[in-house]
Amino acid sequence: MRKLTLLLLPLLLFFSSTILAQNADVYEELKKIAVMDQKVIMPMSDGVRLATDIYRPKTDDPVPIIFSRTPL
Repeated sequence: MRKLTLLLLPLLLFFSSTILAQNADVYEELKKIAVMDQKVIMPMSDGVRLATDIYRPKTDDPVPIIFSRTPL
């Protein structure tokens, strides 16, 4: 079991670093075309405050919105 772990650990590290690099590339591309407001606190009608990320295009033209919410 220890040998298997020692063999798989380098693969795991390689793939995780590759995924992190890809996410960084996507983030940089998004910064070029969008304004990002992160961790904006939005008060709800029941008094709960939700941290929200807002992504909007760098344009003054009217654009449609996409509202997405994930359960906790």
